[in-house]
Amino acid sequence: MFGRDRHDRGALVALIAALIAIVFIAYLNEPSGSIVAGQNTATVQSDAEKNVAQPVAGVDNFNFWQDTFPQWVMAIFTIAATGVSILAVVYVRDTLRETRKAVKAAQDAVTVTRDIGKAQVRAYLSCVGAKYYLFGEHCCLKLKIRNFGQSPARSAFVALSLKTPDLEGSSGEDTLISPIRVGTIYEIPASGSGEATAILALNFSPDVCKGLVEYDRVFVVEGLLTWEDVFEEGQKISFLLSPQSGKVSSGPNGALRRIGKMSASNTKKHSREQA
Repeated sequence: MFGRDRHDRGALVALIAALIAIVFIAYLNEPSGSIVAGQNTATVQSDAEKNVAQPVAGVDNFNFWQDTFPQWVMAIFTIAATGVSILAVVYVRDTLRETRKAVKAAQDAVTVTRDIGKAQVRAYLSCVGAKYYLFGEHCCLKLKIRNFGQSPARSAFVALSLKTPDLEGSSGEDTLISPIRVGTIYEIPASGSGEATAILALNFSPDVCKGLVEYDRVFVVEGLLTWEDVFEEGQKISFLLSPQSGKVSSGPNGALRRIGKMSASNTKKHSREQA
């Protein structure tokens, strides 16, 4: 800010000096003597004809040291005025450059302030836990989603898939993964919570499904939670569900089922969903 003020003052001084030099040069160009009143018209015409008849002096006949004092002063001030004008242009250019920098800094500050305001207001969703229900070749999940933001989240849904180690080596991979299923939550109010339910089809062998239900086989559920905030911007966060407890019991038809709770942890930070 102080640098820009110095540039403004310098440009103003340079312009004033240039104007003074121009006025002084104009003053020196004024005739030193006055025309004698009543001069003979014929004499004036004769003098004009003589001046026209005289040959124009060539470059070789030019002797600058024979110029009068006013001519020297005028030449010096012309050079000075040119230099001052160049200096004024430089100062004006620097002033414009500083002005552009100031405008850009102001725009950046507005952008940062807007982003901070959005960050304080927008909805932040996270899965805080779940209940699971394993039976036959299916896994039913009931997730609890919490909104930690100051505004509601709209069009929220979660995509889930179950993973378990391939202990039998039947797939040739280290992990067996179920098809992805989607559960819809619709809208979650500010500082509120919602639930999403999804039933995963376990496309595993009967032995793997039986092990998940009866033998407390290890498994995890990976999820991707997406939603739209009040600024109509898509957001997303990845999380992981791990069994925390479980109990095997018999159902109404005598089939075994496994019911328990799952803890949630975020595997990736909250980020904006790319369009």
